[in-house]
Amino acid sequence: VEEAAREFDKLASRWPSDVEVRRQAAVAFQSLGTALGAGNGYVNAQNLDAALDAMRKAIGQASAAAQLRPRDPEVLAALAMNDKRMGDLTELRDRPAATTFFRQAIDVLDRIPAKDRDTPQARNARSSALLGLGWNLGNLGDFPPALAALEEARRIRDRISEEDPQNIGALFFRIVPYRNLGIVNGYAGHPDAKLRYFLTAIGIYDRLLDKSPGHQGYRFGRAELQSDAANLSAEAGRREQALQLARAGISTLKEIASAAQASPVELAVAARALLETKIPALADAKLGLVLAKRAAALDPKDSEVQQILGEGYWLNGDRPSAVEALEQALALIEPAPTPTRRTLEKTLAQYRTAPI
Repeated sequence: VEEAAREFDKLASRWPSDVEVRRQAAVAFQSLGTALGAGNGYVNAQNLDAALDAMRKAIGQASAAAQLRPRDPEVLAALAMNDKRMGDLTELRDRPAATTFFRQAIDVLDRIPAKDRDTPQARNARSSALLGLGWNLGNLGDFPPALAALEEARRIRDRISEEDPQNIGALFFRIVPYRNLGIVNGYAGHPDAKLRYFLTAIGIYDRLLDKSPGHQGYRFGRAELQSDAANLSAEAGRREQALQLARAGISTLKEIASAAQASPVELAVAARALLETKIPALADAKLGLVLAKRAAALDPKDSEVQQILGEGYWLNGDRPSAVEALEQALALIEPAPTPTRRTLEKTLAQYRTAPI
């Protein structure tokens, strides 16, 4: 990918007025930025500076193409996706600064001529930009516009899937807005809405697994939501529903995490499920700590992994290690007073002072 990006960069320098060369160069640099800024299917902080540099070059090439063809829907959609991807990466270091890139992506899409805005490419780009903006604002505590953006993304993706019911990819892409709507509603203090969205997302996973029963990614995604929905059901007094969801979710997470090649994300999610389940018979603080330690060894720069590790130490009676892990988690996230940071600070104060 690096070699391809270098070659397209040379071509763009030689033929700066060739729109297709510029567009291909943008694609190459976006691919490089994505490869550098991802691991195990998730955006992460490894190689972040190099990933950001590649995305800046991608935006530069796409912007040049857009200047040459300012009304071209394909060129504008590509530029918007580069802005969105830049927001994803920037969020890892500075969440407030990332907001600008998500808004830029939507502004670029608004420049697409009205007659071309209903193409699959334009709609997919818009839903992706809206998801980025909604998630960003939700984590900054700005809930009304966050939920509005996520809701618009949900409507777009639901419609795309309904128009092509045999399209497995379109069905899968419906999950993200429902999951994010659930999480942000939880941040906003709406547990009933959170549970409702999670259950809908679980239902989509059920449909996917009917078609591909052994798909590891589908099984893991559903199990994570099942364990979270189980806790919400328990808190709402729906005991039987909670028990059914927790049994299904936690057993699958334990199975996936037991594999030697389990990723940090898989290990951390399984650990959290075992540490936080509201079904006492399924809780296992010792195994949760073991899995959290494995996750942290593989990815020590993930703040969420450190948070789960701290919880594991705390529930196993190790106050100093719990405090150290939470301090590390706080050091890895942006300094802005986001809901996540406030929660971590509150938990750290508890670990420092509360009886263990």
